[in-house]
Amino acid sequence: WRFDALIKNRAYNLFGWTCGGTWCVLNGACLWVVAGVGRTIDGPLTMITKAGLAVFAFGLFLETLSDWQKFHFPGRGKKWIDSGLWGLSRHPNYLGEITVWMGLAISCIGALKASVSYRALALMASVSPIWSAFFLFFTSLMLLEKRANSKFGKQAAYDQYKKQVPILLPFHL
Repeated sequence: WRFDALIKNRAYNLFGWTCGGTWCVLNGACLWVVAGVGRTIDGPLTMITKAGLAVFAFGLFLETLSDWQKFHFPGRGKKWIDSGLWGLSRHPNYLGEITVWMGLAISCIGALKASVSYRALALMASVSPIWSAFFLFFTSLMLLEKRANSKFGKQAAYDQYKKQVPILLPFHL
């Protein structure tokens, strides 16, 4: 349904493709930082890089498991999913996606040599998870919340679910 709207509305189409392209470029910045000639550490992985890879793996696991749970949810399309990871976060798949890019950015920062340009390169790598969070929150997550509100918003059980289960993080801020 989101892609149907994307194709029918020219302004939404332009916004979607522009944001999607920007997302690819900014997320690619992490890889460009690591791939920079003479900018990375030679030798064994640093503790920061290892920590980043662990965050990346956890995010990929979270995203994959939540997508699997949603795909195999028996009431898919007829009821909101409120079991498994979906009982902790209303959008655990997006949390996993953001965590993936955060892990990649941390790994990239851990591979940088300390130099004058270190801070600028670290800042460049950190743009990726920030942009991912912004992009997912304002393009997909908000649309899904709006659609769920119109579909289930008149049900007391759904209102209770929204009060108990945070929108993204598995805890209330």
